[in-house]
Amino acid sequence: MKDENKLLILGLDGLDPFILKEYQEDLPNLATLLDENNILESVLPPVTKPGWPCSFTGRTPERLNSFDMLE
Repeated sequence: MKDENKLLILGLDGLDPFILKEYQEDLPNLATLLDENNILESVLPPVTKPGWPCSFTGRTPERLNSFDMLE
């Protein structure tokens, strides 16, 4: 079987990454990701509605016209 590249997208919506630091002993694999500085910054405004579409499309909230849950 041929080696294939794999990608895991782990979205912890609304979770402050610094809270995970408290649980590094209980979550060693997640701790490894944190130690490797794999934390992405959010879009502005840093809320769910524009965050997910922007992360998957690479576009800004302005280009998607997506700013909050009320629209």
